[in-house]
Amino acid sequence: MAEPLKEEGNAAMAAEDFSGALAAYTRALRLAPSDAALHSNRSLAFLRLGIPRRALADAEAAAALRPGWPKAHFRKAEALAQAGLPSLALAAYDHAASLAPPDASLLSRRAAAAAAAAAARRAAAWRLAAGGGAGLLFAALLFLSSDARAAACGVGCAAAWAAAAAAACGAGCGVAAVGGALGGVDKPPHDEVGIRVSGRMQMRLDARDSSHHPTRRPAREWCCSTCACTPAE
Repeated sequence: MAEPLKEEGNAAMAAEDFSGALAAYTRALRLAPSDAALHSNRSLAFLRLGIPRRALADAEAAAALRPGWPKAHFRKAEALAQAGLPSLALAAYDHAASLAPPDASLLSRRAAAAAAAAAARRAAAWRLAAGGGAGLLFAALLFLSSDARAAACGVGCAAAWAAAAAAACGAGCGVAAVGGALGGVDKPPHDEVGIRVSGRMQMRLDARDSSHHPTRRPAREWCCSTCACTPAE
């Protein structure tokens, strides 16, 4: 019967013999493959052994067998978090919390996943700023900031014809494009990118609120007289 093997696995977990627990739960599941609790327990054993992919498979099996069981979704969230997928983990924590009043452990782990997901979004934005992906495609510099004080310094710049894309990217990542450069070539070492802007009209229409620090004006070709955006004083 599966129950004695389950108890053996539980005892091994309590003794922090995670490999022994895994072996016991696996033998039990051969006898009772539809036991959601066994899948959940084995998921925990995989987590303790640092094998999130297998932990996720067992957690999803437990959730499929008992869709309304919060612990199954909590195990899924834990596996996703350990696998370095904080946004998916956050969704799984939220699902678990929706099925029963969340305890302190779930709330704490959810908060950690939310922080990790936000950090991942910021890191993705900075990778774009460094020239990856669309940054290479547009051959432009994009500096984003989540600190409103940075906007006052005009530290951000983006090519005029990339202004709309920059703003959209920033909004989606929880940061803001804090400035726009109209033409010219940026200062070293960023001049390697080679900003050559012909789209002043788009800047006029889409990014007229961009801030331009007066000390940076000499390095740029500013708006023509018909442009509605005025460098900030």
